[in-house]
Amino acid sequence: MTCEGESFCNLLYRMLGDIGLNGQREEGFQAAGDFSGRIEPRARADEAHGRHIKRILQCMFALVGLVLTFPVLVICAVAIRLDTSGPIFYCQKRVGQHGRPFEIIKLRTMVDRADGKGPKLTESRDSRITRVGRWLRKTKLDEIPQLINVLGGEMSFVETRPEAREYVALCASEQKRILDLKPGITGPVSLAFINEQKLLAAQANLEDFYI
Repeated sequence: MTCEGESFCNLLYRMLGDIGLNGQREEGFQAAGDFSGRIEPRARADEAHGRHIKRILQCMFALVGLVLTFPVLVICAVAIRLDTSGPIFYCQKRVGQHGRPFEIIKLRTMVDRADGKGPKLTESRDSRITRVGRWLRKTKLDEIPQLINVLGGEMSFVETRPEAREYVALCASEQKRILDLKPGITGPVSLAFINEQKLLAAQANLEDFYI
């Protein structure tokens, strides 16, 4: 990866994610304010301005993304209904920024009411995953509806993935600091473990894999 590539990644993080607007940046502004005695208020105003710009950019990208992927969503919706009975979309409660719960939206990839028919964590061999669902998961097309969550201000593009409340409850207080940021559609960890389904398939106990 060249320096130009790294700069491009940083730019994406600043435009589409909450990284770069967290507490570390604020501390840097405060330090600068302590030096001159006058910079901190302006730094806070700049930070608020940056948040507004980032929000506008995210809405624009999400709206354009929904328009461009609408034909794909229609095809996926028809395939889901032809494959199995049940709703097209799957909504699940997740923990968002500052611990606020929200409903994450995905295309349904499992049989209807699958949550009550087996473990909460799934892997590629799970019998509850439908035929169309396996393809949707492999191509990540089931994540497209989360652009609606971005439009609603519940999610960002690039950040850590949102977790269910029961898993957040297992985290240490230091780990829960991640809740200061909005969850994202994707992030560095998701990209690093893009073969998650293969890793989970090798685990005898799926809960232990995450713990």
